[in-house]
Amino acid sequence: MLSALGGQAAPEVPADALARAEIIVGPSDILIPNGLGGEVGVDLAMAVAGSPAGVLLLPPRDARLRWVASPDWPAERWIEYAVTELADVLRVAS
Repeated sequence: MLSALGGQAAPEVPADALARAEIIVGPSDILIPNGLGGEVGVDLAMAVAGSPAGVLLLPPRDARLRWVASPDWPAERWIEYAVTELADVLRVAS
C-alpha cells in the first residue's frame, strides 16, 4: 500500500479510525494477517474484522489467494462494481 503512495511514509491515522469508519473498501487481503506483502499486521486484520463498518472487499492481490464462484473480471471491472456498491451503501446510509 505504501508503494502506491510513491514510497512516502505512512500517513498518520487515528488509532480508532476503523472503529469510527462507516465503510471499509479494500482487497480481501486486508483480513489476513501478513497480507499485502506483510503490510497487514494482526492488529490491523483484527481491527478491520471487528469494525462495525460495512466492508466491501475486492479480489485479493496475493496470487496464492483466489475467490471461487466469482466472475473472472479484469481489475477495472471489479473497481467499477465496487464503486457502484459503495454508492448504494452511501445512499442507504444518508
